[in-house]
Amino acid sequence: MKRLFVFALLSLTLAACAGASAPGGAKCQQGVCIKAQVMEPVRGNAPVVLTLTVTSDKDMPELGVSVYHDADAIVEGPQNWEPAAKSGLVWKGGASWKVDAKAKQPSMFTRTIRLPPREGFFTIVVAASTPQVRVADSVGIYVTSAGATVYYSNTPVAITPGTAVPGLPPGMVPATPQPSPTRGVIPTRIPTPTRRPYP
Repeated sequence: MKRLFVFALLSLTLAACAGASAPGGAKCQQGVCIKAQVMEPVRGNAPVVLTLTVTSDKDMPELGVSVYHDADAIVEGPQNWEPAAKSGLVWKGGASWKVDAKAKQPSMFTRTIRLPPREGFFTIVVAASTPQVRVADSVGIYVTSAGATVYYSNTPVAITPGTAVPGLPPGMVPATPQPSPTRGVIPTRIPTPTRRPYP
């Protein structure tokens, strides 16, 4: 139940602050853009290498950047992070840092994430924010004994009834993925809560 709540909360957060898509798949809001990519192939029980690209229309000193997830994943660092990443912090649930973003100059960051050693659907969210604006992108990773599939945001999802998948609401599983070099999907439906009588 807790995992379902966290999944629903992440989905609502992404819907509220994801922003418009830009060419190349980045999410943008008020001139700030962020894009997440995962180095493929992803293998179960192996570290996931995540690349974030942040751009802005104007100079933005102290732009906050963060990575967080819906599972007991571990973000490695902050030692050995890029020199441009300032005030690095890692906690149970994610990591954050600041960057002095320059107008129209992409800032790239690479983070290593260790997923729990189990099968299921994991969502990794990246965000860039200031007190005035917040924009987020996400990547879903569906891990099975046969391997892992990466699902990027804003791609239509085919949901079919079937066996419950850890990390996904009951009754919702990704359909068998079609061959694609880098694109996938993230579930966008959230089940409607069931009303129960007041005790």
